[in-house]
Amino acid sequence: MFDKYRDYFDIDPEYFPQVNKELIEENPELWKKFYPHETFVKMLKDIISILSRKQKVSLWVEGAYGTGKSHAVLTMKKLLEVSEEETREYFDRFSNILSNDLFNSLQQIKNSGKKLLTVHRYGSSNINGDADLCFLIQKSIAQALEENGLKGGDNVLRNKWIEYLQQDWVKHFFTEERLERFGGDDISQIIENLQEFEGDALQSLMSQLMDLAKQERLPDLQMTTDNLIAWIEEIIKINDLKAIAFIWDEFTEFFKNNARHLTGFQQIVDLSSRMPFYMIIVTHNVTHIFPEGDKDWKKIMDRFINPICNIELPENMAFKLMGQAMQESRDEEVREDWHDTRDSLYERTHESRVLVKKKANIDDTTLKSILPIHPYAALLLKYISSAFDSNQRSMFDFIKNDRGDEIQGFQYFIDHNGPDDDNPYLTVDMLWDFFYEKGKEFLSHDIRTVSYTHLRAHETKAN
Repeated sequence: MFDKYRDYFDIDPEYFPQVNKELIEENPELWKKFYPHETFVKMLKDIISILSRKQKVSLWVEGAYGTGKSHAVLTMKKLLEVSEEETREYFDRFSNILSNDLFNSLQQIKNSGKKLLTVHRYGSSNINGDADLCFLIQKSIAQALEENGLKGGDNVLRNKWIEYLQQDWVKHFFTEERLERFGGDDISQIIENLQEFEGDALQSLMSQLMDLAKQERLPDLQMTTDNLIAWIEEIIKINDLKAIAFIWDEFTEFFKNNARHLTGFQQIVDLSSRMPFYMIIVTHNVTHIFPEGDKDWKKIMDRFINPICNIELPENMAFKLMGQAMQESRDEEVREDWHDTRDSLYERTHESRVLVKKKANIDDTTLKSILPIHPYAALLLKYISSAFDSNQRSMFDFIKNDRGDEIQGFQYFIDHNGPDDDNPYLTVDMLWDFFYEKGKEFLSHDIRTVSYTHLRAHETKAN
């Protein structure tokens, strides 16, 4: 038996169970592994209801850090795109959860004879005002159109800029100073580049031109809300689309930066009432940003399916992810010693483990995998971390970050404690110190009223 727990663990500092679009694309089978828990099924039912025009609104997906929102919406995106065979395989894999009626409803939408265009975008911290919002929506839709071989993508803006730049007076507007942002190219070269560039090169040049239009206040070239809506309507019409489902992940910062300027956003999401264009925004909890009774906020909420689809990480999944993050040593002798030590520790948590196994619907193997975290502390770890507005205090940050005395998380514990200590478990007091004493600025208001004495009393009773 080793003196400190550190000898038993080999924590991977790069481990973080976050699934994004790039990871899905690099691992084509990854989406198929997403466990369709109850809140995911609700989201799937909501998107089917919207795409079938039973509800002419958009979809809001919300959840705390680490709950798998990104993986959930990307799995939904895949289910909207893949073949009937692949969809059936996924439904069959989770047939105890996903019904055949749900499968048929989804396929009815996909087999309508019209193309369903899905768009995905991540991050919104650089949006300040309607022009930025509209430009990024247009840019993302244009890219999706190009990828799917559909009409009306970048060519609409490309032709608009070419026509604009060919005016005689524009040559005088583009001074030497303004041309510097284009690498010194003159007007003729910029026009030629617009005509010839494709893909990323065209997107980069278009972004530069749109930035110029915004900074120089060129109203004819700025993407306004009305222009965007007219363009989207044209795109749907000329391509005879079933719908455009625009998934925007990590949309939280948009509301923080534009809380008092939401008119343009309201107009865009209101488009779903008359056209099959649906915003599917993914955020953390943003309700607290707006004062109670805020009329603009109510208008926004009325344009989304009610209630908001809240993605929650099931307890059993949280325990499994914790166990994966707490990577054991690869040394076989050390692992064998740890497993013997772990069995001994496990036997000493009889009452609490019975309660937690029942509550979290997990087996002994999963619960053992999170030792030396006490079963009660592990259960609370999932709940208390979900109350934060920042991943700087997620349950995975608690486990994987190693900043010594600055952040006394799991790695600090295994450096300073071992199985022979009077209390060999990581208990609620460490969670309290990490999440509340050192992280209260990230906490949502209601959680600040939780009583540590109350939590500790429960844990001590069950130990």
